[in-house]
Amino acid sequence: NMCNLRCLHCFNNSGENAVMSNELSDEEVLGLVDSICQMHPFSFCFCGGEALLRKKLVIQSLQMLTGANVKCNLVSNGLLANSGTLHALEHAGLNGIQFSLDGLCDSHEHMRGLQGLYERVMNAIDLTLNETSLHLSIAFCPTSFNIDDFKPLCTLLRDKLRASDKTTRIDIRVQPLMLLGRARRNRSIRPSTSQYRKLVSTINELRYSPSYRGYFMFEWGDPIDHLIRYPQLHMQFDQVSIHANGDIVASPY
Repeated sequence: NMCNLRCLHCFNNSGENAVMSNELSDEEVLGLVDSICQMHPFSFCFCGGEALLRKKLVIQSLQMLTGANVKCNLVSNGLLANSGTLHALEHAGLNGIQFSLDGLCDSHEHMRGLQGLYERVMNAIDLTLNETSLHLSIAFCPTSFNIDDFKPLCTLLRDKLRASDKTTRIDIRVQPLMLLGRARRNRSIRPSTSQYRKLVSTINELRYSPSYRGYFMFEWGDPIDHLIRYPQLHMQFDQVSIHANGDIVASPY
């Protein structure tokens, strides 16, 4: 839950919450990862906060998981994703990486509170596309001020993909804003119903447009969908979340 940003919408108050003082030690995490390896799950995702603040631990864990044939992905804000780090993650077996990109420069930096961040994330995207074989995903969090950025942002990403040697699509993941954590204190950033409808309409337009078809895999959905589909605890869940202090929960939310 440690983080180098203080984003307006952060559902778990990353960088400021109580879990930070009680995070699992490196030894405890490696023991947990060893147990997970023995369970042979289909996939594992390193999330945050900002997972790359504990890069050495992530790489050790990756080596263990991929050695057990577990597909691994990582979510990052991109600040620490330089060339050396991306190559080290790929060498350790990482399959894909997701960067958060909440619009064009002004929108993204307003959301995340750091001037110069947009350029850093764009550099991380360029490095991923041009220097690695990692599958790239982009997370876009809709707000009241960034809906109109979605299409031009996709155009920019399409052009970057065209200029690279990549033949795979970029996953664009969008989900409704969760009014938890800092988002609860910043309710004005929540999109209106009409803005959400406009965004979904734009996603559908791009999904079927000849100019964008083949470049993206768009994902739009409810972040607690698995809880809705599996309402009884005895039924099979398709995912589980482990908090930084070791708590095991049905949803990170």
